[in-house]
Amino acid sequence: MKIRPDLVAPVKIAGAQQGNSSGKGFADLLAQKVAEVDQTMRVADQQSAELLAGTGSIHETMIALEEAGIKLRMAGAVRDRVVSAYQDLTRMQI
Repeated sequence: MKIRPDLVAPVKIAGAQQGNSSGKGFADLLAQKVAEVDQTMRVADQQSAELLAGTGSIHETMIALEEAGIKLRMAGAVRDRVVSAYQDLTRMQI
């Protein structure tokens, strides 16, 4: 079976052609994601407080807490990867 190049859609990688011209670097992206994790944690805290006050739903509270936990674990994994990459770079001999 032959693949016809005229039928294959070109694959585009987000931001690959634009490069860094958008002004958004890795540090900005990392700061944005940390802010999102912080906001998720705040929502989970608010849901917990509402549940304790008797006005919240246990279902919504558990969803918010689980979402916050997942995002926090993901942020920890990203942090570990960034630290590992930095350590690899510092060990390189030039």
